[in-house]
Amino acid sequence: MTMLDDITRAMDQIRAARRTIYCSPEVAPRLQAAVDELAAGHLFTVEAHPFLPDGQAFVVDTQALRLGETP
Repeated sequence: MTMLDDITRAMDQIRAARRTIYCSPEVAPRLQAAVDELAAGHLFTVEAHPFLPDGQAFVVDTQALRLGETP
């Protein structure tokens, strides 16, 4: 394996570890601040949705959901 192979494999693992945090608009700024403070923006995306109850958040592996889709 070359160094480029190692880097490519590491980047694939990081992409596979990405998660989306769905939360109420009330919680979104605090969660985004926490993600930013941890410098974890490459791992987490915060998305606010008004249909979620205030004070709740769900962490979802959206890549896994896409893999389960049928064509």
